[in-house]
Amino acid sequence: MCYGARGCDATGTAHKMGIGEGTVFLYCRRVTRALWQLGIELVSWGNQARRQVTAEVVQRESGLPNCLGMLDGTLIRLTEAPKHSGAMFYCCKRFPAVSHTVFEFYY
Repeated sequence: MCYGARGCDATGTAHKMGIGEGTVFLYCRRVTRALWQLGIELVSWGNQARRQVTAEVVQRESGLPNCLGMLDGTLIRLTEAPKHSGAMFYCCKRFPAVSHTVFEFYY
């Protein structure tokens, strides 16, 4: 997902965007650095009322109490890609996989 599409690597992104493969990594690095430097000023969990609303929605949808959000991060490797739409299951590491939610944020 780092390069903009599920199962798309830097080469595929470079081809789709009409840029060099090295430029894909450069852009990803620049965006990551900008988010890291500006993130604290631009991104917030909201005030107490907003956090409460978010936690209520997450609990209603997932059953997890006091949870503000989740991140996908762990890849579960598949022995082979599904026959139908198999290309969609290739991750950025070039093997078929699905993501699993592993992080929850509580308040």
